[in-house]
Amino acid sequence: MSFARVSHRLRDMVYDDTRWVTKLQLMEVWNETEARKRFEDAMRRKRAADAAKRAEEEKKFVESRAAAAAGKGITVFDAVEESEKAKAAAAAAAPAATAAATAGLDVMSLSVSATEISRPALIDKGSLLTVLKSVRSIRGFARHEFGRIYGALGPLYLDLVMASTHADPVVFQMYRDPEEQAQMLAQLRRFAECDTAVGWTERSGRLKAMMEIFENAALREFEGGFDTEDIDGRMKRYANVLILLNGGQACVQLFVQKHPVLYNKEELGNPMDCFE
Repeated sequence: MSFARVSHRLRDMVYDDTRWVTKLQLMEVWNETEARKRFEDAMRRKRAADAAKRAEEEKKFVESRAAAAAGKGITVFDAVEESEKAKAAAAAAAPAATAAATAGLDVMSLSVSATEISRPALIDKGSLLTVLKSVRSIRGFARHEFGRIYGALGPLYLDLVMASTHADPVVFQMYRDPEEQAQMLAQLRRFAECDTAVGWTERSGRLKAMMEIFENAALREFEGGFDTEDIDGRMKRYANVLILLNGGQACVQLFVQKHPVLYNKEELGNPMDCFE
C-alpha cells in the first residue's frame, strides 16, 4: 500500500472519529480528559516497550563485540553474524511485543474492523437502562460506541416520536415500572440531542410532548400522595420518578405551592395586625 493511500486512510479515520465524538459530546457521554489520559498511558507503555527492546538489542551487540575482542574463539565476522541473528530474533518477536504494549492503545488499527472489537452485549432490557453510563471515552472507538448506543436506543426513539398516542410507544410496553419508564425517557431525551437529520425539530417536539404527558401523570400521583399524607408511599416513590426523569423540579414546585405555609397563608393572619 502506498504512503499516499495510507495517509488518506489515516486522515479519513481521524475525521470519522471526530464526527462520532461530536455526537457523543452532544449526548454528554464523552469525557475528553479520560480519553486523553487513556491515550497518554497507552503511548507511555508503547515507548517503554520500545526502549526496553532497543536496550536488549544493544546489550546483545555489546556482548558479542566484547566476546570477539577477548578472543574467545569468536572472530569479528562471528560477532557480526551473532549481531545479525540477535536483530532478526528481535524483529521476529516485535509483533508480539508491540501487541502487548498497545493492548490499551486508543488508536484503532487500520486492519481492525468494528466487528472485531469486543462490545458488551445488551442481553436484556435492563441493560438498555444503563447504556449511556457504559460508554467508554476511547479515541478511535467513538464510532463503535455511538453504534452501540444507536442500536440500543435508536429503535425506541423512532418508535416513540412516531407514536400517535401516549399508549402506543413500545417503551411503555417494555417497562411497566414508572421508575424504569422515567429512566428510559431520560436517556431518550439525551439521545435526541444528537439527532441532527432533517425533521429533527418535529421529532424533538414529539418527544418533549410525550415526556410532558408522563411528567404530568407522575405529578398527579405525587400530589395524590401529598393530599392523603402517604409520604413514605406514593409521595416518595413518584418524587424519585420525577427526579429520574428530569431532576424533579416539578414536584419541588408543587410541594412548595401546596405547603400550608403558602397554601393556607390566609389562615395565618396578617402580620400588619400586630401594629396599631
